[in-house]
Amino acid sequence: MTDDEIAKARALCEAATPGPWTAEYGTSDRAPTINGPARPGVAGFPVPVRVASNQDAAFIAAARTLVPVLLDALESMRLHAANLTTDLHKAQGHARMWSRHNDEARERADKAERDLAATKAALAEAVQMIEDI
Repeated sequence: MTDDEIAKARALCEAATPGPWTAEYGTSDRAPTINGPARPGVAGFPVPVRVASNQDAAFIAAARTLVPVLLDALESMRLHAANLTTDLHKAQGHARMWSRHNDEARERADKAERDLAATKAALAEAVQMIEDI
């Protein structure tokens, strides 16, 4: 959902009569009705609806309280995802930094190994020169 779609859904929820709403199932001679709380200036609220099924009436009644909860959860998950993305970018930056440090340390270790080999060779040569005396 885009930010605009979320804003439109929130506006619809805020404009609607607060919940909870309930569904009264229809019968063969009576349409299902949606019942909500009384509104100021309105005496009660069964609103007959013509829907395809009792399940549609149950869904419409539940949507009044369910949609705001879903929008809250969606926004929370989007914020969480944004925070994780920020954390990921920081971790990637640290990984690049540590990779550079690791490369530098590897270069220093390789140089130390070369220096040690040269020192051992020089020492062996010095020992040989001493033994030749």
